[in-house]
Amino acid sequence: MSHRIDRFAGLALRMKFQESSGLDKRAYEREIAKPAAQDAIALKQRVERAKVEDREDSKYILPSGMNVEQHLFNLTFNNPDRPIKLINSYFASYNSDAGHWVPISDDRIKQEILAIAEKAKRPDTKKGPGQSLGIAANVDKTLAHAAIKLWTDLGATANRDLLAFRNGTVSIKTGKLSPHDPKNYLTYGLPYDYVEGAECPPVMREFIRTSYGEDQSEYIRAAIGLMLDLNAPDKFIHAVGPSGSGKGTFCDLIRLMFSEDSITTPTNFSAWTSPESAQQNLAGKRLFLIDDLQSLVTGNELGGFYSGVEQKPLQCRVLWAKQSRSVPMNLRALVASTGPIKTASSTATGLKRRVFPLPTLRSIQDPDRTLLTRLKEEMGAIISWALAQDKQLRNAIIEHPERYNELADDYFTDAACSSSSAWSFLENCVVTVEPKASDLEYDQSVDISKFYLAYKAYCIEVTKTPLSLDNFKKELKTAAPCHFIPRRKSGTIPARFVYLKLRPEIFSYSGTGATICDASKFGFNGINDIKTWAQNHGIKHPYTPELLQTVTPHAETALTPTHTIESVSADTVPPSVQPIPPVQPSDFDQKHACVCVEGESEAVFESDQHTHTQLLEVKTGVAPPVHPAQEPTGTMSESFQTIINRTKYSNPELLTISWGLSDKEQQFEKGLLSAETMEELTIVKKLFDEELRARVMQIWQNDGRYQLLVAKVERLKNGQSGE
Repeated sequence: MSHRIDRFAGLALRMKFQESSGLDKRAYEREIAKPAAQDAIALKQRVERAKVEDREDSKYILPSGMNVEQHLFNLTFNNPDRPIKLINSYFASYNSDAGHWVPISDDRIKQEILAIAEKAKRPDTKKGPGQSLGIAANVDKTLAHAAIKLWTDLGATANRDLLAFRNGTVSIKTGKLSPHDPKNYLTYGLPYDYVEGAECPPVMREFIRTSYGEDQSEYIRAAIGLMLDLNAPDKFIHAVGPSGSGKGTFCDLIRLMFSEDSITTPTNFSAWTSPESAQQNLAGKRLFLIDDLQSLVTGNELGGFYSGVEQKPLQCRVLWAKQSRSVPMNLRALVASTGPIKTASSTATGLKRRVFPLPTLRSIQDPDRTLLTRLKEEMGAIISWALAQDKQLRNAIIEHPERYNELADDYFTDAACSSSSAWSFLENCVVTVEPKASDLEYDQSVDISKFYLAYKAYCIEVTKTPLSLDNFKKELKTAAPCHFIPRRKSGTIPARFVYLKLRPEIFSYSGTGATICDASKFGFNGINDIKTWAQNHGIKHPYTPELLQTVTPHAETALTPTHTIESVSADTVPPSVQPIPPVQPSDFDQKHACVCVEGESEAVFESDQHTHTQLLEVKTGVAPPVHPAQEPTGTMSESFQTIINRTKYSNPELLTISWGLSDKEQQFEKGLLSAETMEELTIVKKLFDEELRARVMQIWQNDGRYQLLVAKVERLKNGQSGE
């Protein structure tokens, strides 16, 4: 009723205003009533805005009982639409579209806090308006408060088996795709869709063929897997080769696999030298990329870099902290250059343990300018193909690249000679000597004093700083371990180097006795010569003239032993000799590296590190092993030739032949690969002596191929074709 009365009263008042104005109804509406209504609406809107502004302003006023940093923290970080965490000492916000946490720089966080602090103030007082909170000290206090409040124990929450793609999160172990989840605490992702079961796409296949060789598909696949999977062996990739050979394209390809905020691209290794630079340049990064290294790398830089490669915690200091803290480096590194990495000191052994070399073939005469664009179109399939590689094969390739890429073996030699004057001295000035049965101790031993004087003359000639005698001997032991004989326990035979000599005509002596080096007579391939000698002779050198009369299993020429071993029963074996362990269910004897088969008779031997083969046990019913110097004859030899000459054979286990072994060792490996039945494996076993089999099986045991061989034996026993 009151509403109706108000309405009638309003109409009556309006009619009275119209009459007093002297205007008709239409003119009154146009000139007076309508503008008045618009003014009233505008006034109402201003009042509403003032109320909202009062409410907004009130939230910036410091509440009673709350300190400044708490208040500014609530205003800055309590936003449900933008969750922020402190992960590995850096702030990160969750990107729901990408499926991972994205790092936020310290400077950006401080700017956001300052912008809010300038709006915030203390309550008004009788003396005047409240004081503003927008000062640097309050920003620093808030940042330190947030670092404690938002800290996340990534070690307890992060999952290294997951990888974020644009269309979901993939389990590296199973290859299955699942929805994104911030609780995975992934700190990087790939801006591509995952393609389950993808094969190597055609453009990528052509790139591998032209830059690395058509047989290097699995090698390049392992390299990409190393970059993507943090569970792979901890190594960094060194892409090396001439300009225009494809290494830059590979670097660009890897760069495209990561978001820009997860990549750091310096020109040198200085980021690894201090906690401050590590925090600013490395924390929160997933890829460390130097696409053209030219500067010399110092020992301090290399030490920090190696720690990062091995994913060891690194000392980082954030801006708001007075002390540095240990932060894990969950990143991979890719370094590219046209030659070996130049270091201030020898890195022969340290580099080999940590680098995965990626040498290109040669410069491409007519490069494809659209190659990278076409590769980018295949990126999802390339990544999916790389991640699907068999993990055992991938890890074996990463751990022993020289066995799967012939150029990788040359890379390690070049890198060692580049960083160490002792290695380059061996490469250019030293050759090996073949052992002979007539050798006396003097014939075996190297005159280390003469060697060192020649080494110093060499360093003068090539303008390098020589090492001290002790360091020179350490480098020699590293480069030629099979040529070094440690001191015997009895102390009667001193430690020494054996079977090395200087190349003829390089060194001469002046009238005063000084050693003179002639660089024009330098040779090459000395390191490979030492490796070949080690493969032929191992570490079982003769020590005394008496032992030289015993058959050396690795010697080139078979010697006639001074006595023969008669067949004896197991009861006559000396008590000090331990019997061989029982064979494995797969019919492979891991200790003696042979296929255990039934035959006529076989003597089982075990080799001591310094002496020679000694009898352990004589088995009856097994054929004796063939000496490596003997050639297999008769029907068995013909069968073996048939086996190894096969061009097609089943190999579902993906067994491979080692690089750098002797011809006989590679023949043995070829026989193991080509054998299609247990009978053929028996033939392969019988035609090679136990020492050779032991050497090869030790190599296979180290890189995982032995287990693949066991799987092949089980397959052949079950009569499966493997197709």
